[in-house]
Amino acid sequence: MWPGQFRRCAATVGAVALLAVAVQPAGALENSYSNHQPGAYGDFFVALPPPRGFSARLESYYSTAASLESDDFDTFRIESDILQYTFELTYRLPGRVLGGRYAVSASLPLLDVDVDLQGDGFGESDRRTAVGDVAVVPVSLYWRFGSFRFNVYESVSIPISDVDASRLANPGVDYWSFDTNAAVTWYRRRRGIELSAVAGHTYNTKNRDTDYHSGQELHFDAMANRHFPVGVSLGVHAFSQIQITDDRGSGAPPGGFRVDASGVGPAVAWALPIGDRDVSLTLRWLHEVDARHRPTGENVYVTLAADL
Repeated sequence: MWPGQFRRCAATVGAVALLAVAVQPAGALENSYSNHQPGAYGDFFVALPPPRGFSARLESYYSTAASLESDDFDTFRIESDILQYTFELTYRLPGRVLGGRYAVSASLPLLDVDVDLQGDGFGESDRRTAVGDVAVVPVSLYWRFGSFRFNVYESVSIPISDVDASRLANPGVDYWSFDTNAAVTWYRRRRGIELSAVAGHTYNTKNRDTDYHSGQELHFDAMANRHFPVGVSLGVHAFSQIQITDDRGSGAPPGGFRVDASGVGPAVAWALPIGDRDVSLTLRWLHEVDARHRPTGENVYVTLAADL
């Protein structure tokens, strides 16, 4: 059960974050979302290196969210549903780099984004199915010190999707993001207890088509997992996302109107060895307990991983 390192959503509605976009009339980050997907980096054994050679992950992600907003003239409700399928390919190089294991990755998502906007006397809906933005991890290093494992990596989101600023639903965001992350896992094998955490900083570049520059973000994922001899693992996972700088550019909201979100939920994983190959199936549900300046909802991940 090795983790992926860049699950992005269409709205990265921002990925979501995390890549599809649902528009909000007032919010920080462009369209109130970024390239970071809620709970994207949480998993079992987040700092464990992938198997040597090639490995693959197929992940499905579903998000449903809604919010009630108002301005000086109207009250409106925004609802978004995102279904994303992401294929991720990882290669771990032989030998060591800087004393640790070295791996590179690339992923491509396919998204179905459905957005509905209803107000006083008006309504609009939009739906799109399209390829989202590519994510690559050019550098990922892993070290082990006793019961602790560490991982540092850089994830880069590359805008290749067909974004139309005039539409409510889009399969991506029209700017680059650079996400620097550090992960740690503590594992006591005899008791099957694992504690893991990931902390990261996301820098978003300027959207040159809209002259909008989304602010920087911090994100944190924490996991407490218990692994059983029968190949089943259970856990409680939580995430927090905080925008730390204001948006800039055309249409940026005044007064530091920043996006925050947090959530928590259960996770379960099954080890499913097939022949001499390691296969795992993971299910995670993250309920958003708090969100500011963007819709609040549910996030569900189903991941199938295998070495090749």
